[in-house]
Amino acid sequence: MRPLLGALARTAVHEAPGAVPTVLPTYLKAGPRRLLTCARSAQADAPEDVLPSVTCPVTDVAGEKDALCPPEWIHHLASRAAIGRALLVPGVHAFPHPHPAVTVEVLAQARAEAP
Repeated sequence: MRPLLGALARTAVHEAPGAVPTVLPTYLKAGPRRLLTCARSAQADAPEDVLPSVTCPVTDVAGEKDALCPPEWIHHLASRAAIGRALLVPGVHAFPHPHPAVTVEVLAQARAEAP
């Protein structure tokens, strides 16, 4: 859990201040017990094991300063998919909040490339 908290701290210092009012109410409503349960569940997930069996194109996206999902992890996940690509975008973990146009562009491009 300690490495996760370190990554969270390294990510949080780069987050856009505008993302805080968006995510903070959800975190407060969930409370520490649920957040800890969610974090432990996420740590137990192994998407790299499932991705080789995914038959549709996969786009793994992360903020370029995201310590929770660092670039090497995104590239690793994309390499595990049959048709995968890694995409780094401006920002950090909550990049969709301060960069909605980038999010729309990523989704539109993935949709356009879908079979």
